[in-house]
Amino acid sequence: MNKVVQDNQYSDLIYFNKENLLISPHVYKIFKLLGFNYLEELFLDLSSNLRNFLQIRLDRMFYNSKQLLEKKIEPDMAKIKMDFFHPLFLSCKMDLKNGLINLLYGNSINFTTILVNDLSMDLKFGYETHLEQGILTEFNFLTDIFKEKDRTIKIPLKEAYNLTKSVIKTSRIIQRFLKEKKEKETLEYTSSFNSLFFINLSNYLNNLLELSNYENLGFFWDGFNTKTYYKFPEPSIISYPNFPFVKSLIMSSRYSEIRTLGKLSAGRNLALHQIEDEMIAWIKKDFPEIYEPILLKMWEQGIPTPKMSMESSINVSALINNKEELTREFPKGSHVNKKNLNLMESDYFIGYYTDISEEFEKKQKISPKNIISKGFGK
Repeated sequence: MNKVVQDNQYSDLIYFNKENLLISPHVYKIFKLLGFNYLEELFLDLSSNLRNFLQIRLDRMFYNSKQLLEKKIEPDMAKIKMDFFHPLFLSCKMDLKNGLINLLYGNSINFTTILVNDLSMDLKFGYETHLEQGILTEFNFLTDIFKEKDRTIKIPLKEAYNLTKSVIKTSRIIQRFLKEKKEKETLEYTSSFNSLFFINLSNYLNNLLELSNYENLGFFWDGFNTKTYYKFPEPSIISYPNFPFVKSLIMSSRYSEIRTLGKLSAGRNLALHQIEDEMIAWIKKDFPEIYEPILLKMWEQGIPTPKMSMESSINVSALINNKEELTREFPKGSHVNKKNLNLMESDYFIGYYTDISEEFEKKQKISPKNIISKGFGK
């Protein structure tokens, strides 16, 4: 960490849609601390390991959905336990999850999620999920399709975004390709709504590293609004085609979107996200330089309360200052940290649901008594 990094000047970056870094604060911090070459290596390695990390979340979601359906999770437990849901970095109380998914996405939905390495513009990773009445019923990973050539653009799918420079055009190409590929396969779920979720790796990694559910709700809004609100070249996140309720949320203000989804997903309370042991182990082994300044630092500096996340100010015309520091500012007040929750490092990333609500006053004391439950899922 004491070495001088030569390739960490944002102004020197020349790749397409580099602005994604500015709405991905954890990833931007990695870039400033360790440089662009380090970030490239991190992204390449993450693309290879992401399947393992997401498999754990999907397996748990599948198990919890089955347990809820079979009424094997007590109602009182479902009210105080959190779990992740699509796109796997948003979280929800287990008793609210099915209803929220139906509200956001509908009763029967086929999701194809595609991640683009925004540093190279390569498409290398994706997965499909089917949700029925808010319950995850099937999932599988897309592995070899990115090597296959599309009949219209005559190049491998992994290069489609680099060709089009358009997430909408790329999404259409992928959707058509997958539709043609599946025409001879099963007809099950043919009446389901099909949507492709396209997200940049900068944003996805940032959200996996973020501990606050309220911060992630804000990042979700940011990603959808990078072109319309922040005036970036391209959106960082899209659902194509989009869903009416999701569209209404992202067209509202950032404050309104966070407040609405915070109520629907967590009862307006702060949840601290789980980062699975496998991902922590990967970071410590292969990218130890980011463990302390990114993950441990969050617990030292403190995690904002819901009200702070909603009321933080973002200077749209100047997301960084002359020193290339992010300019987002939070209201003053007590943050959630390792001291006031009395946590050991071994407990930092297991996930928590708290009673720290949107109405939590700045001068209120935070203590271990604010923790309602520990761990994500059953």
